[in-house]
Amino acid sequence: PVLLSGKFLVSLCLASSSVRWCTISDEEQEKCQRLKQECFSQQQSKDFPELICVRKTDHLECITAIKVSGSTTTSYHAIAVVKKGTISSLEDLKGKRSCHTGFKRSAGWLIPVGTLVSKNLLNWSGTESGPPTLFSYIHLFFIADSAEERAKFELLCYDGSRRSVDEYENCYWARVASHAVVARSVDGRTDKIWELLSYALEQMKQKQSRCQLFKSPQDSGKDLLFKDNVIGLIQVPEGADAELYLGPKYCAAIQNLKRGISCPLERIDQDPDTPERITWCAVGKAEKSKCDVWSAQSNGAIQCAAAETTDECLIKIIKREADAITLDGGHIFTAGKCGLVPVLTEIPRKYELTSGYFAVAVAKKSDTDINWNTLRGTRSCHTSVGRTAGWNIPMGLINKQNNLSCRFDTFFKESCAPGAPLESTLCKLCKGSGGEGGLSEKYKCKPNSNEMYYSYGGAFRCLIEVGQVAFIKHTTITEFTQGQNRPAWASGVTSSDFVLLNQNGERCPYDKYERCHLAKVCRHAVVSRPERAEVKLFGGQGTQNDVFHMFQSDAKDSLFKDGTECLAVPNENTFEKYLGQEYLESLEQITKCSPSGNNLRLR
Repeated sequence: PVLLSGKFLVSLCLASSSVRWCTISDEEQEKCQRLKQECFSQQQSKDFPELICVRKTDHLECITAIKVSGSTTTSYHAIAVVKKGTISSLEDLKGKRSCHTGFKRSAGWLIPVGTLVSKNLLNWSGTESGPPTLFSYIHLFFIADSAEERAKFELLCYDGSRRSVDEYENCYWARVASHAVVARSVDGRTDKIWELLSYALEQMKQKQSRCQLFKSPQDSGKDLLFKDNVIGLIQVPEGADAELYLGPKYCAAIQNLKRGISCPLERIDQDPDTPERITWCAVGKAEKSKCDVWSAQSNGAIQCAAAETTDECLIKIIKREADAITLDGGHIFTAGKCGLVPVLTEIPRKYELTSGYFAVAVAKKSDTDINWNTLRGTRSCHTSVGRTAGWNIPMGLINKQNNLSCRFDTFFKESCAPGAPLESTLCKLCKGSGGEGGLSEKYKCKPNSNEMYYSYGGAFRCLIEVGQVAFIKHTTITEFTQGQNRPAWASGVTSSDFVLLNQNGERCPYDKYERCHLAKVCRHAVVSRPERAEVKLFGGQGTQNDVFHMFQSDAKDSLFKDGTECLAVPNENTFEKYLGQEYLESLEQITKCSPSGNNLRLR
């Protein structure tokens, strides 16, 4: 378990009544003792943990103490600053002298050196005894978001271009996780650590409080225990380990500096005589079954990894246990925040929109009293929490227009929103795998194809069987109500049995989506890690089309949308450009609903 902070340090926990904090200098030890007196002296609860300051010589000794004795903003940009007009490309760095924050430090060493190694601009044997001999830059230094005398300097970007020092958000070598408080992964007692720190934060808010958790005494030093410029702490989401917290670029940089050294992040190199393989991540049983057929027909070019949720797939890709997955816009946003990039985009058949699709709200034509303004207290059906048409767009609008303060489960009477907490009203309408018994309950409200009401088809089925409004994309109605291969659950309805709900209260025919929609959003895309973006995902052999239909599924929309004609390389090479500014702004609003970054908050 990890807690975010402004400085990398370690907290040590032993007895149930204490939190032991590791310090690495006399100044830090003095500040720790002062915090104990000034922040916690008035706390009388016998269950409240006692702060104990433990002096060690360095971070390594602190970490050893945690392992042996059991004694623990969220990121910044690593940038390269050069004197204006002196460096025009990464290749120009050779033969210059460099300035670094410190050997093995993130922004000053690991990121720049690891990046240059990965780009084959620097030979590096893997030794950690000292700097490589090719280093002799002048004009260049690596720092974390600070540059004095700005007019004299400019940034050297990851791609070799240059920008002004104020444009660091678009010109950085890696986004580095904030310094963190760490504890043992087993019995790390982060709840007690968080309780202790939360109390100190509350004490800081009091007027004339002597409790200063972050600011170091002027006569003692700088950045003691925490960075001096920290303004708060947040908890890392449950399940986030060091690999996920640091991110793929940072981990890749470390790997490049540890060649020949055992590293838990490294994937075993493939035999050079073996064709490039891609490991596709499949969510749920239906996708795994389709992926297995694909793998068999690809002559080994495709391998399959299985996961229960999209988030689990993203974790596998970040950890290099998988390479790619197809995502909708909401999950592309999450993937992008984790350092992944869009590499292919789905191109729909000619009769569909080529630039994206419409997110729509659908009701039964017979429910004449239901419109956008009367949705409160109705039964709702969603594709999944975190997805674009089924959650982010409608719930973002509803949250804003009704001042819900992110209390989403207070608006609808009952819902099926796969991915929501099982005990909430947002899962009441979900059916699991159908039928009766424990197996059905096991999959209830799971965000994968094992839940009957998952994704576009599932949300539409939910509307037909138990719901009053469904949030889907504009083609879903015709996909399931027209043609000869309609599922049994849609056999008794026609397209004209449904209407679209406009935000002005209007009820529109099902085919008037260009006028009656909630938003127009981007197509689904394949995402992968940046270093895998150049790999041809499907090789040159293709597949046996009469045996394997890539864009058709027994279970609707498995791996790819069934309405897809082909895949193409997108013009936009970042998730921000791919999603577009308007959608990004709406996503930023709904993700603020949870301090841990989840798209859901309940009572």
